[in-house]
Amino acid sequence: MSHSRKKNFVIISNDELLLQRIEKFKTENQKLYQRILEALQLLGNFSPKIEVELYDSKDTNEEKYSRIWCSDLDGNILIFYLESAFKKYETIIEKLTNESHRIYDLSLAKKFKLTNENIDLIQTSKVLSFKFGRLITDEKNFYNLFLGNNVCYQIKIGGNQEFVEAKKLLPLLNKLETIPTFKKYTDIFSKVICDKSIDYNTMFLGTYKNFESMGTLIINDEKTNAKVLSR
Repeated sequence: MSHSRKKNFVIISNDELLLQRIEKFKTENQKLYQRILEALQLLGNFSPKIEVELYDSKDTNEEKYSRIWCSDLDGNILIFYLESAFKKYETIIEKLTNESHRIYDLSLAKKFKLTNENIDLIQTSKVLSFKFGRLITDEKNFYNLFLGNNVCYQIKIGGNQEFVEAKKLLPLLNKLETIPTFKKYTDIFSKVICDKSIDYNTMFLGTYKNFESMGTLIINDEKTNAKVLSR
């Protein structure tokens, strides 16, 4: 099993006022602060001292928040909330690279430990309910199924240029009479993707219980650089 990289690192800033606000946040939200540090360590490549700056802020009757940002050793930008009038935003971390803009939600992991193996499970975009849980997807690269028994099914695709729309998956998921097995979920996904004849370079399949990996499968066709999922 892979383990997260362990580093004792701290957040620093040349802005004394910002540093005071960070310390206040740390004191009032100690568990969340530690979760943010844990996620940053997994999402980026940092030295022990992470220097941050204020990204943006707003303080009006309608909206109040502050966000800070940092850059890792690879030049990636990570943005997270220092405070927000809406608590749900305080668990959001954004990662910007030259290739992508990804959003992660720490609340998806509940109290489970985050590792290199499961960090992508907290990636978020559209959150759609069905009768046995939630489908979280960007309708292009990842399709994570969260079930009520702390089981998660993950499908990630690389190299596809088309969308697998959630509206194609949800009706089939809602027709199920019992909580789907992983095979049932992949069968449903296979039907939808085959109906559209979608090409892809790689596909990752994973099952998790309490955020611990129960098994994974990677499909990677290096010869043709393309693969069509067949029924």
